[in-house]
Amino acid sequence: MCTGITRWEPLRAAGVGPAGRVAVAGLGGRGHLGVKPAAALGAEVTVLGRTPDKTGDARERGAADVLLTTDEKQTQRAGDRFDLILDTVPPRTTGPRCCA
Repeated sequence: MCTGITRWEPLRAAGVGPAGRVAVAGLGGRGHLGVKPAAALGAEVTVLGRTPDKTGDARERGAADVLLTTDEKQTQRAGDRFDLILDTVPPRTTGPRCCA
């Protein structure tokens, strides 16, 4: 439940709704919980990822597009395309993780 709430609150606080443009960075377990509510609110959702591997999964969950962050042309064209970027990528740490 914590993960869902921490994805929902930024969407609600930013007033995401129809005609909104939301990018979700990462499509792991946390990313899924960002894509689904943003799409349910009527926003156009784009998943930001490093590889095209999860394109089908992203679209099944409501994403309209997948932008490859490893493709410089795609990232340059994105410019000010998004109203909100929801970062669901966990930070890299060198020690043990404190929480999931």
